[in-house]
Amino acid sequence: MMIYILDKDKSVGRSLVRFMRSFGYAAQSFQSPDQFFSAELVSDKSCLILDCDTVYPDDTNIAERIKLSGFRIPVIFISARDNGDVRVSARKHHASAFFTKPVDGQALLDTIRWIMDDQPSH
Repeated sequence: MMIYILDKDKSVGRSLVRFMRSFGYAAQSFQSPDQFFSAELVSDKSCLILDCDTVYPDDTNIAERIKLSGFRIPVIFISARDNGDVRVSARKHHASAFFTKPVDGQALLDTIRWIMDDQPSH
């Protein structure tokens, strides 16, 4: 099982990696979409935690870019903003879940377990 984290803030990524590892998940953090897409990614039993507030040219296009690449991975969107536009964007890009910051750690873990249990092995 692999948890990928895409957040421009290096300290947030590092914290989430430590948190995931403390519960037995393998985790890797990226600060940019280019880093994420150039890595050797595992799609089997994995998911991506995507910070929608990270300023990329068009952060919602990251989810679309994943889909177009053929890489099948569930995406959990997190955001400091809780408004209709962000929620609509998450739904439009087929988010597996959406959380507002600060994220409840237990709720995030429960969601990841649900996603992993629901994800077929390749």
